[in-house]
Amino acid sequence: MSDGSQVVVGDEHRKQTEKVEEFEVDEDDYIVYVEAFRETVTQETIVALKFETYKGKTNQVFETSPGVKFVLQGGKIVGFHGRSTDVLHSLGAYVSFSSTLDSLGNWIKVEIS
Repeated sequence: MSDGSQVVVGDEHRKQTEKVEEFEVDEDDYIVYVEAFRETVTQETIVALKFETYKGKTNQVFETSPGVKFVLQGGKIVGFHGRSTDVLHSLGAYVSFSSTLDSLGNWIKVEIS
């Protein structure tokens, strides 16, 4: 990456019998939205993740909800943190906010007299 940042690969957090799907983000793109699903009964385990990039690339689409959904969003997601054992229990995101207003909505100039 040209901005001096580094990609850090973390440890795997899953039971060895579970299916894993890698999601690669293009060099000129970044993640802006994550849907995470906790299993329905105890809500102690995250069972599915859906990522979406600024350019609209996603890793999967769920026809039915695989659990109780929570969302991580609000800017350019630059990293993750969480808690796990052999499964993922919690997930949070590190977010960088754009210095340009175009990604924050439609803005109009208001003059106060």
